[in-house]
Amino acid sequence: MYIKDHKVVIINSDDRENNLTDGYLNLLGDVNEDISHSELMIQYGLKKYGTDSIFGILNDGYYLPVYPAFFLTESLGNVVFLNISNNKMGKQGLLYLPSNLSELQMDALNSLSKELKGFNIEVNNNLILDDGIVDCSQSYIVCDGKSNIIPKKLKKRH
Repeated sequence: MYIKDHKVVIINSDDRENNLTDGYLNLLGDVNEDISHSELMIQYGLKKYGTDSIFGILNDGYYLPVYPAFFLTESLGNVVFLNISNNKMGKQGLLYLPSNLSELQMDALNSLSKELKGFNIEVNNNLILDDGIVDCSQSYIVCDGKSNIIPKKLKKRH
């Protein structure tokens, strides 16, 4: 699978209306491609949710990755991981978690632990959009390749 070779990983929520399977992994973009994380997420959103979705609006301009990540997570229930690694800073990632994380999404994310060994990951949850600014709770983990990325004791949030 080689997650480290991709810029964006999206773990679907259960969305039968848009033919998305709970816990399914979508790997987007090659780390060596000259395409932004934002553009990859917006293209994915347009493909899966249509041009009438928020992604049609986001497609009309440049947006920081936090905006498409916010809509993919909080509005649509997906898990989003952005690989922001580079030669100077090493293995880095941004993880965006939806308020209602399913068991299958949690299992899919935790199954990536070996591949993300050595990654410094900023975990963003409880995302809100307040007057055009995305705010969230943040925590940081260093993935050791053995432990779950998200503790099993984490309950579904409502």
